[in-house]
Amino acid sequence: MSLNYQYHGVENTKSWSKADWELYDALIWATMAADIGYLNELSAEEFCRRVAYCGVLNVKITPESIKKFYGLTTNVSTLTATQWAQKHGRGCRSGWVSQVDSLGNKMAQASYAKKMRVRVEGAKEIKKEGSLK
Repeated sequence: MSLNYQYHGVENTKSWSKADWELYDALIWATMAADIGYLNELSAEEFCRRVAYCGVLNVKITPESIKKFYGLTTNVSTLTATQWAQKHGRGCRSGWVSQVDSLGNKMAQASYAKKMRVRVEGAKEIKKEGSLK
């Protein structure tokens, strides 16, 4: 299944720098690891927490730092925090850490984070190949 995205809800894209576009590309791919298909005021804190926990970006993001990207939508199905914790904590394989805290907010770590890594450099390579439209 393809990853589709829209940025029609994002404002002032004409004033973005190259770094803004690179981060935007990385955020598109990070929505898959975070299982959140949109960025807005309501989803930003949870999105940043999930992305930081998985270590899927090589930059630290905060709700304030991604505010300019509010309005991004993808075809990723959005999971609640509990659903996300259950999805990633279940089916532990050798080498995976499956500790989930009492609030359902911690996810599988260790090699899982390595497998789900989405880096800005990876997004650049995909864009160069023409796969990211």
